[in-house]
Amino acid sequence: MSERQNPPIIIDNGTYSTKLGFSTSSETIIPTSSIDGVVSDDELENLLHESYYHHLRADPTDHFLLLSEDPSNTAEEREKSAEILFESFGIPGLSITPSSLLALAGDWESNEKMTGLVVDCGYSKTSLVPIVDGLILSEGIEQINCGGRDVDLYIQSIMRERKERIPPGMSLEVARFVKENYTYTCPCSIKESERYRCNPEHFNKIYTGIDKHSGNQFECNIGIEQFLAPEILMNPKIHNQELNPSLANAVE
Repeated sequence: MSERQNPPIIIDNGTYSTKLGFSTSSETIIPTSSIDGVVSDDELENLLHESYYHHLRADPTDHFLLLSEDPSNTAEEREKSAEILFESFGIPGLSITPSSLLALAGDWESNEKMTGLVVDCGYSKTSLVPIVDGLILSEGIEQINCGGRDVDLYIQSIMRERKERIPPGMSLEVARFVKENYTYTCPCSIKESERYRCNPEHFNKIYTGIDKHSGNQFECNIGIEQFLAPEILMNPKIHNQELNPSLANAVE
């Protein structure tokens, strides 16, 4: 079958993980390793080999590839990736596109001019990328050293202060689950805190997990961190005095 008849493959890089999939499917594969930040050609080639043959079970010579990248990547990093993909894997075609630009492209029907400010909250940092008519204004890119990892750590600290009975070594895993499944933003955290204080039973949830060491079931409460944890993006200093600036200040 010609590669033009096969669906393109999409590899979406991230600091914490890399998402893989085919353009014709909504199913996403998330390997344990991330391509982003790989320092050697051998490491990059090994991760791509694992992505194609183990996770996707696809012949790279049969599929075009769309590879997302951080908008701050250099031309040298882009060239290294392209060289390995063409020479070692024989892909028929490649597009390396900043993830922020792809975010606007996903909203093409309502934003045909491809103009906007993309806030990309990653695992270790948050990037603010201005785009005008499909072109990234590199000089206007702002980055905050605060991301999903910091939200995890903040949830972990709140639950520790509350002395939740979480098995040793699993507190960060539980915090990440809470972040991905229960957190939300609110117009005013002070008012939301007051609502919580007046009726905590309305907000509180129960997390049930299995201790990886003993195999026993355990439970812990999920409370104020549901709406308080995302606030560190607006005010990073509530968790870490070294985190600066806030998302609001960076937008200004």
